[in-house]
Amino acid sequence: MTADFPAGFLVRPPEMDDLEAVHKLIEACDIADDGKPDITLDELRTEWQGPNFDMENDAWMVSAPGGRVVGYADMGQREHTRVYALVRVLPEYVDRGIMEPLFYLSEQWARQQIPRAKPEARITLNHFASSRNQKVQRLFEQLGMKEIRRHWRMEIELDEAPPEPHWPEQVFVRTLVPGRDERAVFDTDDEAFQDPRITGVTYPVTSKSGNTGRSNARTLIPHCGSWRLKASRWPGSLCAPTSWIAAG
Repeated sequence: MTADFPAGFLVRPPEMDDLEAVHKLIEACDIADDGKPDITLDELRTEWQGPNFDMENDAWMVSAPGGRVVGYADMGQREHTRVYALVRVLPEYVDRGIMEPLFYLSEQWARQQIPRAKPEARITLNHFASSRNQKVQRLFEQLGMKEIRRHWRMEIELDEAPPEPHWPEQVFVRTLVPGRDERAVFDTDDEAFQDPRITGVTYPVTSKSGNTGRSNARTLIPHCGSWRLKASRWPGSLCAPTSWIAAG
């Protein structure tokens, strides 16, 4: 596989002037998959301007003859071992040879993380697809990916304040203290993502391994969930180590 795009199609890193065009592409794909947009223009702008995102090296956009943006991909990583790719192609262009070279670019980006990871670390490249988009799921499978986990997307309309939670004994809730709590929060999140059990269904994630010393990447399954409040554009997330789940 190579990064050869069909004749007349142009691939390049996005620039801030491309923000609205790329957002329209992602929005169109979200609506086709799930019936409504999943990210706002401001959210995409925030991602592009984030300190850990390099537009020149971490993203690509594809323009059709005439200039219409028809494909987009961006990359992220965690400790150079968990590599995440978002690949979005307009539904009418999925069968026109756009997805495959974008996938190849994502795989090459993931391979660049291998020398930066800890020795003997297992590297996974993770792609995401809606459970309703069978065409993209089949394409990922043809490219050598396999489904490893599913997630629920949950939503609730709040017409009144929720009831007060009842916390287990010796459990206290407070806001994070910057400069003091980051390490503890990171360790808790990291431990939750080590659990090998699969929870939830809806959004399949596929994974293909590239590693520094072993032939198979481990499956990283969190005891985490996500939710979206109708009154808020930002989704939230929940994580808990396995030892605390049964404690309520």
